[in-house]
Amino acid sequence: MSWNYAELSSEAKKAGGPEALMEILIQSGRDDMKPVVVLAGLIGAGLGVCVTTIICSLKQKCKDRQKAVEQAKKQLIQGIEEYDREYKRIHRKTEKEDDEE
Repeated sequence: MSWNYAELSSEAKKAGGPEALMEILIQSGRDDMKPVVVLAGLIGAGLGVCVTTIICSLKQKCKDRQKAVEQAKKQLIQGIEEYDREYKRIHRKTEKEDDEE
């Protein structure tokens, strides 16, 4: 932005001096940025909430899967133990029948 010195001097005089003109310019820049800063803050907060929600959801899914794995392990162990008991019962029964013959 190129300013003519005479125009700049005139604007400074209307504003109450060079310092006052600088304050006006700085304040107008701040006012122009307020919507951008507010929007950026809202977007950041929204993203923070979304990311937190996603992380919590993933952690819960991980916990649910771990519970499912533990339940499957218990069922497998129980099935093996039941098979072993049944096998031993049948094997003893067969041995007794063989002894009786």
